[in-house]
Amino acid sequence: MSFIIDICKLYASKSVIFVYSESISETGITTTMFELRRVLSWEGIMTTNLYFLQLHKSSYYFKQIVRPYYIVVISNNNAINEFSLATSSFDMSSAVWIVIFIYKEHDPDYCHNPPDNIFHLKFNSEMLVRCETENILREWYSIDTNQIEIKDVATWSLEKGITKMVPDFLYK
Repeated sequence: MSFIIDICKLYASKSVIFVYSESISETGITTTMFELRRVLSWEGIMTTNLYFLQLHKSSYYFKQIVRPYYIVVISNNNAINEFSLATSSFDMSSAVWIVIFIYKEHDPDYCHNPPDNIFHLKFNSEMLVRCETENILREWYSIDTNQIEIKDVATWSLEKGITKMVPDFLYK
């Protein structure tokens, strides 16, 4: 939970959209999402939830709001496929994306070695990825439309929060 709060403070975001699979039925995850929304509310950050399949509906508001911040929760291989499908018709450079892989399925390991450009990123996409409980934050982007580039850009710890590893860290 502290990681999400630190991310929101880093961006000075006033609103966050949580995006996840409709099939997410694990009680622990839904409880965590509720607690996160409550804590972020205490911090003055508005939140809402969307399922992956509802993602396209949010583009209606792009001209009416400041650049949105999406926090994507990937809980299993099915969620990866759903998010990939949802992003196939979405302008991924229109928002800031924080993707958190919390699944234990490692066949294949999408978080460390994604096949092709599964989330349809562009060069100017802003996506920060955290793999499970690792403390390394990685930037994902795409120069070639068929491949994702991955760069370690920061670390996170409960004690220090987010610490930049590179001076040209895209995320403030």
